[in-house]
Amino acid sequence: MWVVKLGGSLSGSEQLPRWLDVLACYGGGQVVIVPGGGPFADTVRQLDARWGLTDHAAHRMAVRAMEQYGDLLTALREDLRPAADEAQVREVLGNAQVAVWMASGMVLADRDIPPSWEVTSDSLAAWLAARLGAEGLLLVKSVPVKGATVSAHQLAERGVVDGAGRLRLTKVNACEAARRTMQLTGSCSRRCNMFKLQVQEDERDPQAWHDVKGEDGKLLVFEKIEDAHAKLEALY
Repeated sequence: MWVVKLGGSLSGSEQLPRWLDVLACYGGGQVVIVPGGGPFADTVRQLDARWGLTDHAAHRMAVRAMEQYGDLLTALREDLRPAADEAQVREVLGNAQVAVWMASGMVLADRDIPPSWEVTSDSLAAWLAARLGAEGLLLVKSVPVKGATVSAHQLAERGVVDGAGRLRLTKVNACEAARRTMQLTGSCSRRCNMFKLQVQEDERDPQAWHDVKGEDGKLLVFEKIEDAHAKLEALY
């Protein structure tokens, strides 16, 4: 079992459907999604700053903001199933589906979790992973990170993750995260496959293939093979 925290920063991103496609296609029975707070939690922060809410009130509202994001995720894909406690999580996984954690019941019932803005969805995801005995935890965030592997301490210092959890993160892309990092298996006909362009620069070396990048230096990747063929013809 893997716990995957989807950052709220992805809620308005074109990358969100791709992540949900990959997790739904290959994560059935193996993945629990923890929704971040994102813009939903930002609204709570604004109200807290405006009205000076108590720590307990702000905490309850922020945790429920995670559930609003969870409602969005399950609305985007009907094969993602909400789960509010351990029993429901294991039931969803037992049905070979992907669970979306609705956090308020478990979090607000645990007196050891302090009502503080320092405890974010990152550390709650780590808490859930430990509670469920998960094999691993993956934090998915929409932020630039230098280096292939970064320690949790470095990320906490940069404000990328909070300092309440003891984590080590490896930067991965969607497909690598789901297929290699989490070692998920399976197949489906949904939009999970992506197509990239490669060029053979040395005809004498059949192994010398290189990825084609755009003018911005980013890898050219396409969801539809027709689009990939069209770009290939346009370039060559």
